[in-house]
Amino acid sequence: MASPSRHTAIIGGGIMGATTAYYLTEQPGFDISAHKVTIIEAVGIAQAASGKAGGLVSVVEALHTEETYELAKISWKLHSDLAAKHNGAEKWWYRRVDMQQQELESTKPEKPALPPPDWDTSWLNTDQITKCSVEGTKDSAGQVGVEVILGKVNRATYAENGSFITTLQYVPRGDTSPINLAVTNVVLAAGPWSGEVFGAIKPSGISYELPVFGTRGHSIFIDTLEPLPPLAVFTEYHNGESERLEGETTKPFHLEFYPRPEYLYVCGPADNRTPLPPVDTPAVDSAFCNRMFEMCGKTSHVLANGTLRQKQSCYMPMVKLTDRSSANPVLSGPPLIGKLPFFDNLIAATGHSCWGMMFGPATGYVVAEIPFAS
Repeated sequence: MASPSRHTAIIGGGIMGATTAYYLTEQPGFDISAHKVTIIEAVGIAQAASGKAGGLVSVVEALHTEETYELAKISWKLHSDLAAKHNGAEKWWYRRVDMQQQELESTKPEKPALPPPDWDTSWLNTDQITKCSVEGTKDSAGQVGVEVILGKVNRATYAENGSFITTLQYVPRGDTSPINLAVTNVVLAAGPWSGEVFGAIKPSGISYELPVFGTRGHSIFIDTLEPLPPLAVFTEYHNGESERLEGETTKPFHLEFYPRPEYLYVCGPADNRTPLPPVDTPAVDSAFCNRMFEMCGKTSHVLANGTLRQKQSCYMPMVKLTDRSSANPVLSGPPLIGKLPFFDNLIAATGHSCWGMMFGPATGYVVAEIPFAS
């Protein structure tokens, strides 16, 4: 018996959209002559958070919530399988790393809390560490990265029942003429813009709003005079009063270090100081990136002599909580994965906060099964 004709459109070309497309074509029932998969991406593949992520993948239970830990275990294995199958070590720098959590003081403590002796931490100012713990080893942590494109979705049409999407309309990038695309399933994977897209395609009679918003995160690349070991480090630097800039709180300055083969990737604290911009015009706070670089030099003598290569920002997709405090921009609920209420064929794959790269394969794997189960 021939497979039924099926066209799945994926809105968004980040890690969620890319992995969903990949695993759709890996489904046992996928028939290239009868099934079609289309990614509709506003700017280009991995142009937002997926292309600017630290790329940490970890199955350490303490880093995940009860709702997401099983998904993390699935994704950890899939990351490893994908890297082995597609030469990830060379194509996207997949590698196993150790992880370490550190707290540092601007003044040297009498008795520093030293890292494990068999770990190469010679590039860090270990004499300032007041607390150190192992967060993960090469058996539970790794690094990845990804990439893909099309146009911007602006509306949808529905079958008579009002809940089944039959057509998506999009405008190709660089054009003004809309194009209609007949579909049988739609996957909404537009990251922090998922709520905006949902508002454009939902029927006028539905008051439900997708509870997704964006939180900004900055990152920088640093060139060092010497190669760094595969050790991911999470630091909390406690500033002395004289070191704080105007407006800085007494909270520690949080930085995450992810050494890559050619440079060091560093990401800093998240913020909600600017509203979500269009995907092709991210708001980069250059002064804040400079501050991050300055703080890097206080945690490592090697980084103090490094060169700031790149400044960038991205917006992470967060899920609103009913009790969310506006004072905490990084508080998020679990990701939205699966069919959305009021729709027969609209599937969500968004809201993964800073763990998008981590959960990408597992989310794509799970979401890809839904069209073939219907």
